[in-house]
Amino acid sequence: MSEIRALPDEEFRDWQLFYMIEPWGWHDNEYRTGAVLAMLNNVNISKKKDIKKEVDYMRDMPDLIMKAYRNMGTKDKMREKLLKASIDERRQMIAKAFGTMAKEVRIGEDK
Repeated sequence: MSEIRALPDEEFRDWQLFYMIEPWGWHDNEYRTGAVLAMLNNVNISKKKDIKKEVDYMRDMPDLIMKAYRNMGTKDKMREKLLKASIDERRQMIAKAFGTMAKEVRIGEDK
């Protein structure tokens, strides 16, 4: 981020203009992938009502990024709680996380 702030204003404006002409990054990748998928769908359909647009195949990346960010905090809290827990509490937490998949949970020296 400091590199961007250190750019002269004129160079920063040049990069903005270049991005408008030739975008890069996930926005562009999402659009191109959506365009290809829409084209493949539209070439292979028989009903006009099934026509798709690029946006029908594009993910909502800002929303996905925010969800991942929120989950990161939750995972950190869970990890902290697990590290502070006793062996019996850890067993219960793991069994609860895995539900019926965890028939018997063994941790550490206790066997």
